[in-house]
Amino acid sequence: RARTLVRVTPYLNYNTLRNVFESNRDYHNALKLGGTVQVVVAPGAGQAVTLGLDGGYTTIRSNFLGARHLEDAAGFAQYEVELDPRLRAVLGVRVDYHTASGGKQEVSVNPKLAMVFRAGEQLNLRASVARGYRAASAIEQFVNTTQFGFQVIPNPSLRGEFAWAGEVGMNLVGERFWLDASLFRSEYRDLIAPTVIVQPGVGIRAQFANIGRARVQGLDAGVRMRLIRRLIDLQASYMLLDTRDLETDSALVYRSRHNVTGTVEAMGGLLAVDLRYRSAPEQVLRYVLDPRYHITLVDLRLQYRLLGAGLQLKISNLFQHQYTNIQERVPGAPRSISLTAFRGF
Repeated sequence: RARTLVRVTPYLNYNTLRNVFESNRDYHNALKLGGTVQVVVAPGAGQAVTLGLDGGYTTIRSNFLGARHLEDAAGFAQYEVELDPRLRAVLGVRVDYHTASGGKQEVSVNPKLAMVFRAGEQLNLRASVARGYRAASAIEQFVNTTQFGFQVIPNPSLRGEFAWAGEVGMNLVGERFWLDASLFRSEYRDLIAPTVIVQPGVGIRAQFANIGRARVQGLDAGVRMRLIRRLIDLQASYMLLDTRDLETDSALVYRSRHNVTGTVEAMGGLLAVDLRYRSAPEQVLRYVLDPRYHITLVDLRLQYRLLGAGLQLKISNLFQHQYTNIQERVPGAPRSISLTAFRGF
């Protein structure tokens, strides 16, 4: 209706994996059924009230996870109001419930407050503070297998992670450019992270565990620019990430301090070059004496429309850069070529 919107979004997700290697016959089958019901009401000018429910039920059959089921449910409410023609405020709360077979039930209450100020025709400023919650996934809590040379053992007592997060940012939009930048900081409790366990007579094993206190802060910026109209467009993003395990006063494992992406598009997207850069992680989990390197990858995309359909040729890792991707001593993806055809209806 004119003042009421009802949105119902059901979903069904099924995925399966089965290895056929002589030394590895791992398999899993997972089915998740759920949905969201959301009602948005406009009680008056410049106001909006959002109410909703979210739920999901997951069943898993796996030789390295076991037979598991997970239940997730949440209720949320949000009130948005225009305090001034240039100032809007959003106040919300979300209550999450999670349980998994073999684990403990968890309930989390998460409020948020956000403000948006229109400083000019092209400039918006924003600020927000919120509490967030993420339940432990089945792969984090129950995995029992060997991966990338690590013997990974389960942690049924693993808890979900919580964080208070704050952000201040700006958005600037011009005729031929777009800029968005923000400073953010998150204070975590029970952050889920991989850890190493040394067991006498057994050796080194890996396990997901809760870190008591951790901090993640940094800068996130993105820019788009039409350099030459209908000929060359530029896009770039940069994230400066400062992470800290406050229990050990060390960086969180496998995090890169500098992360850059860039794209040059020519002739309306017919030709594009993508750049991905990630600095070497400050901290790793196991092979701490191995040299660590920065990663720079270049991809090439060619696109063409024929008979109403789109064809795209993509060459990833164009220059066959050799690198280690996250998992230590495990090579990253080599050069690959894919051809995709698509058409809208």
